[in-house]
Amino acid sequence: MSYKKIYILLFFLLLTVSSVSAISIYSRPDGSWSYSDGGVDCGCLPASNDDIAINHDITIAGDFTVDGSGFIIINAGMLTITGDLRISKGGLVLVSSTLIVNGNMRMDKGTGVNPFGGQLIINTEGTAIVNGSFENKNNNNGVIIDGIFSVDGGLKNGNGSSITGMGSIAVGGTITNNGTIDGGITVIDGPLPIELFYFKSKIIDNTIKLLWATASEIDFDYFTVERCTDGQNFKGIREVNGHGNSSEIIEYSFVDTTPIAGISYYRLKATDFDGSIEYHKVISVDFKVSVIKFIIYPNPIKSYDKLNVLFSATADIKKNNIIIRDGFGSVIYENTLSSGITTITLPNHIKPGVYFVSSNDGNQTKIARLVVVN
Repeated sequence: MSYKKIYILLFFLLLTVSSVSAISIYSRPDGSWSYSDGGVDCGCLPASNDDIAINHDITIAGDFTVDGSGFIIINAGMLTITGDLRISKGGLVLVSSTLIVNGNMRMDKGTGVNPFGGQLIINTEGTAIVNGSFENKNNNNGVIIDGIFSVDGGLKNGNGSSITGMGSIAVGGTITNNGTIDGGITVIDGPLPIELFYFKSKIIDNTIKLLWATASEIDFDYFTVERCTDGQNFKGIREVNGHGNSSEIIEYSFVDTTPIAGISYYRLKATDFDGSIEYHKVISVDFKVSVIKFIIYPNPIKSYDKLNVLFSATADIKKNNIIIRDGFGSVIYENTLSSGITTITLPNHIKPGVYFVSSNDGNQTKIARLVVVN
């Protein structure tokens, strides 16, 4: 049986056991914690044996241990641990978004009863950044890297330990591998070109503005901003020059003026002067395209005249649903129009009065008032 299959079995066992003995605790948008998803601030702090769900940017101050009856599931947002992170045997950290550990990370060793030891699972869309060193203790087989794992210090993989997956590991210090590292993992070692401070997005009008900052740069050449819709097949859309060498916070930005409608993913690829690369945090953006123009004319209009409808939108919106209703809400005309100017003929039975023309592009509705005269 593969390690991943064993992990799934153990994971559900952990859920069963922890649901009896541990407390569930959830992140809140304001940086506090709750005993229920979306609940009120509990005024509490997470404990090592809690079942912790991360759905927002939040910080755990100081050192933290995930013990055998607890786990951390990072679904969305960014979890920052300001000290060291220790994952003891039976403990689980599952990263589907972003984990930042400002100190060191240690995986406790496995035993005959629990061959995995501490479990760290970085999914394809996940990124974990350790600003210190990473140690996978002897006989621990619970580290699976399918996403991005960045370690600024050294990496030590103990005797009998294994790291599996199909992701990438970037190590700034020395790699000591006394166990096995799966050949499907891309390993990059040596001084990392940058230390990323943050990476976030803002939707401004019909564009997506990406903002990020570096805390330090070493022989750093440039960023490549990459984008995709499936979280896997990234393509570069812009290069942004770096600053070479710096120990100060430097801020960067890029505006995507042709964003993709719906959910898209962005990540940063950092390239230094000798061609070495490092991948950084992946963020998702749900971009709801809005209609730029929706105009009807002439207005007022005579019942036998033709009505012109101007509709234009950004990105992938190509169709627009038009409905004309009378003052009682009854539909007298409905059609799907393409972007541009469309001329429509009003129904023969239309009477003088006030009508309402609605435009729906799949994301939002706009309503215009139409006056029909004799």
